[in-house]
Amino acid sequence: MYLIVMFYNIHLTNELKNDTARKKFDKYSLAYRFQLEENLKVFMLIKQVIISIGVYVLLNILAVIVSNSNYFSESFNLSMVFLVENCILLNPLLICTVTMCSVDPWRAILIRDIDILSCRLLRLNRTNIHRVRSIEEKMMAREETDIYFRDLKVMWA
Repeated sequence: MYLIVMFYNIHLTNELKNDTARKKFDKYSLAYRFQLEENLKVFMLIKQVIISIGVYVLLNILAVIVSNSNYFSESFNLSMVFLVENCILLNPLLICTVTMCSVDPWRAILIRDIDILSCRLLRLNRTNIHRVRSIEEKMMAREETDIYFRDLKVMWA
């Protein structure tokens, strides 16, 4: 179900981007375009979380297989069981970390906080993280703002 909805949203977004500017703005409202972009952001976030959890589960299965095999010593098998139990209990830590690193503003704050911590520990100068918007992004933002107000004017007229 997730894949079907994701591919449908990607198809709609590509259709929106491939359309000429005139047709695109007349055919779709700003809210529709914004919703498509937000849907794609959420789908990319979910995809990253699903992939990381899948890898995590496969590593846990591998650890269980190794601990159940008789190729290693009892102390090693016991440590593997301990590792598997801790991995199962710390699963929310993985999900939260992946989610935080997948969202750009959260990642910037996390990196900034780690940078502040490391600078305090190492007594180095702190570097600031700034997101520099390109001219193209500024033009797109201005264009979308103009479209929004044009649509608003048409609705109130």
